[in-house]
Amino acid sequence: MTTEQVVLLVVVAIGVVVLINLAIWIPVRRRLRAQPAQLSAELASAGEHIVLGPEAGIYRGGTASSYPKTGGNGTIALTDRRLAFRRALGGPIDIPISQVGAVRKDRWFRSGARMGQVHVIVGLRSGGEVGFYVRDADAWLAALGTQA
Repeated sequence: MTTEQVVLLVVVAIGVVVLINLAIWIPVRRRLRAQPAQLSAELASAGEHIVLGPEAGIYRGGTASSYPKTGGNGTIALTDRRLAFRRALGGPIDIPISQVGAVRKDRWFRSGARMGQVHVIVGLRSGGEVGFYVRDADAWLAALGTQA
């Protein structure tokens, strides 16, 4: 192969990778942008009073068997009945307020931490915990503490 053919092959390969990424991430970003309004409408139609959110958040997984271990980006909201999280990819995660035990914040959860971020960790009455990243961990702790 000549140098020009190698360069062309590399450029084509990079172009294919870019197109595949665009095909995946453009719909995901659109879904993430639409989620707060959709979650608000879902909660309102269920007759729930929104206490906090909806806002962008990151689900960090759960140690309880009834909650997925796989995390993901999405939208989080707290109502008078549940803590609702809608992932960009994957099914919904709902924690009934009746199942919320102790809430705490910690830099580490499930052996993971991110620089400058603090987990909001929800202890479940049935055992185990579920973790989230949110913008204002203290506001979420206070709101969850008054609802539980």
